[in-house]
This record gives sequence, C-alpha cells and structure tokens, in this order.
Amino acid sequence: MKRNVLLLPLLIFLLIAAALLWQLARNAQG
Repeated sequence: MKRNVLLLPLLIFLLIAAALLWQLARNAQG
C-alpha cells in the first residue's frame, strides 16, 4: 500500500516532465 502511495506522485511527475520535454522539442523544431 505504501509503495503505491509513493509510486503515484512519481508517475505524475514523469508524465509532466515528458510533456514539457515534448513541448520543448516541438518548439525547437519550429
């Protein structure tokens, strides 16, 4: 149970980081 509580914020953080990196890559390409 405790492992899931720690895993959920980590997954959310990874999703946000991936979205930000993807936006930066798209902006760099123009």
